Amino acid sequence: MSVDELKKVLRADDIFNFRGDRDVSMLPEQDQTLIETTGLSFIRRSFFQFWQGKLCIMAFTMDPAKVDYYSIFTTLTAKYGDPGELDPQQAVWTSDETRLSLERPLTVKYIDKKMFDALLGASKVKETQDTVLRGEFLHGF
Repeated sequence: MSVDELKKVLRADDIFNFRGDRDVSMLPEQDQTLIETTGLSFIRRSFFQFWQGKLCIMAFTMDPAKVDYYSIFTTLTAKYGDPGELDPQQAVWTSDETRLSLERPLTVKYIDKKMFDALLGASKVKETQDTVLRGEFLHGF
């Protein structure tokens, strides 16, 4: 899904209080965009992160006054089976393409694994370049 496609969906959906482009920001890394918007009911805040124009991460912070961790956990377990990872801070379901996590405080995250892995790889390359540049800078003293 592209940024423009998501904007259309958010404008039409009465769960979100999307206000348009003022809820959209460019991240400092190249080819990254973040849409942040508030929710009107069960969702307090939502974050949609794009890389190279494609949606790769969605995060929804829920309103604990309206929905609880256990209800979401049992719903996800009924739909996807037992989580592959479970600890006091999070439950994680994974497939070949998606990582779904229910985290504390009450947040649900969907991550496109292939895009996220590529993003991490690009980030590591930049880290290496920054390390070399830092070393060259310090060597100048």
